[in-house]
Amino acid sequence: MNIFDTIDTVTSKIEPIHSRFLADSLRYSAEGTGDCRSLFDCFWDLTAPSDWEVPQSPEIKAEMPVDESRSGVIDIYVGSDDQHNRSLGIEVKTDEGSIDLGQLERYRECLAKSHPESDLAMVYLTPFNVERATDLSDEVKARSLPSVREFERFSQETDSSRAKHISWLDVAEITWDGNELWKQHQEYVKECISAVTILETDRNRTLVRFFGEEVVEEFMQAIRGLGINVGELGQDIEIDLNDFTANRSFGEKLAKALTLLIKSDDRILRHRNAKGDAFDGRDKFLKSEFREVHTAIFQLADSYDYVWVQGKDNYGVRVLHESTSSGVALITSSGTDGFHIRGRR
Repeated sequence: MNIFDTIDTVTSKIEPIHSRFLADSLRYSAEGTGDCRSLFDCFWDLTAPSDWEVPQSPEIKAEMPVDESRSGVIDIYVGSDDQHNRSLGIEVKTDEGSIDLGQLERYRECLAKSHPESDLAMVYLTPFNVERATDLSDEVKARSLPSVREFERFSQETDSSRAKHISWLDVAEITWDGNELWKQHQEYVKECISAVTILETDRNRTLVRFFGEEVVEEFMQAIRGLGINVGELGQDIEIDLNDFTANRSFGEKLAKALTLLIKSDDRILRHRNAKGDAFDGRDKFLKSEFREVHTAIFQLADSYDYVWVQGKDNYGVRVLHESTSSGVALITSSGTDGFHIRGRR
């Protein structure tokens, strides 16, 4: 019996559970002595810049707000002022489908503002990094992963010595006897979060894989009819709301088009509730110039029990689907004045 398997059967929102479990385990380890310290010390060596010594009395926080609006929350924060003022921000993902474009850079900027005197480094913890995915599959497939692409974009814009992409497999390999649950979590990582079968699945899947060819074609026609540049099937779709200010019913029509996917076929898990929103930043969008559009999109989650809103700075609308415990992303905001629909996932 594995407690994390049990949790997975009752909620689709597993990401916060695993990030908080890791934060709590690191805190417990850091407060201990001897062998108990091994988890924190090994994790620090894995994630921190090579010239940072292991702090003896670190500050560890889970879900720490990083901006004044409190809409941006970094999953794990590790601070140290033992000898130097240092801040390690860790963004956690347990599913490739929950990657938020530009999130690492936004959080780095917010941490820099909130901790101006601190030496700052960022860590991206996802199911696979390019090394782990290449070991289990091949480099072509590894570099097609959304998390790998997102980290590569981020690392090009920051000091590479202050940015690391690690896999949950790296964390699961840390030997630690301080908590019996750690062993169960190691098993869950290998069998679920970072299972090799995830890489064996075609990551080049288009919307057709989830919703069927006929429904997706109808959806594409509907958004093309709104004047949105769609391109070929599988291409990302970018929506700039500034282009549609004259269309007062744009939000309603966009939501109606998304409903075609939401009500598509039997693979949608209508018999399960989505367990409520995992996004507390609606106000920023509902007070923006394009509040009517965002209201219409938010209404999708309010109208269907198996649809929910999830995100940090930006939000995504997701629908429960038999192919993945984290659901399928339908549309994701790009600031208050845009949206993004991923063509392949």
